[in-house]
Amino acid sequence: MDFSVLKSAFIDILENTIQITPEEIPMTNHPGYLSSIELIGTGIVSYANYSQEFLKIFSKIMLEEDNPSQDMMQDIANECCNLITGRAKVLMESVAQISTPKHYGYITTPPIYNHSFSFLIKPNAIVSLYIEIKEDK
Repeated sequence: MDFSVLKSAFIDILENTIQITPEEIPMTNHPGYLSSIELIGTGIVSYANYSQEFLKIFSKIMLEEDNPSQDMMQDIANECCNLITGRAKVLMESVAQISTPKHYGYITTPPIYNHSFSFLIKPNAIVSLYIEIKEDK
């Protein structure tokens, strides 16, 4: 699998929803709201970890909400994960179904997998994407 498709999907979603082009940065382990979605039957799980600063930017632009609650930030994280994974699925021309987003809440130590990418949106507004490939599909 070409994992750059996940990066392309993320950039595409941000450019088309909040009109911001993220800058790829060296992988960083940062606290944030973690969500995941599985491409059912493929063994591929896509994780996304969103800093609070990113979710506040997204909330302000998309929802006109300056001070989102923790529940709202988790909902935004889930929806972003859904958008990114759905777009990646289209780019891959995959017929795989995608699962309902799983949310893990605010975490201080996110997982690190072999295929990980981080992006800077604005200072302290970071999003990291992780891909897990399960051996037992």
